[in-house]
Amino acid sequence: MQQFPIRLTSIEVCPSILRDAFNGGTYMNRVTTGELFIRPMKPPKAGTPPRGLVPGSQSRMQEIHDGQGHVLVKVHFYEKATTDGITTRPDPKWMLNDYANLIPPRLKGHRCVMCRTAP
Repeated sequence: MQQFPIRLTSIEVCPSILRDAFNGGTYMNRVTTGELFIRPMKPPKAGTPPRGLVPGSQSRMQEIHDGQGHVLVKVHFYEKATTDGITTRPDPKWMLNDYANLIPPRLKGHRCVMCRTAP
């Protein structure tokens, strides 16, 4: 896989801002149309699923990348162990946006730069 030739700055943003950027980029629709590709980062994590998910559900991290192999987004979701294959909505954990890495704050309760400066 090709890598970007420069080291990118990481910017901590609140999870809601990361989700809004992910949803605004219509990444899952673009995967469906074949414009982008999705692949597992590692095997699914086995164990007891969180409350509300049926036994046998799996935690999964995946990467969404373009046709040249550049990773654009890393997302987490749970695959439900049902016959219809329904999964939970993707939860973005890392995103390349305007040549910066968007990541959630590392400290619980920490507000991102954008939220601290909001009126």
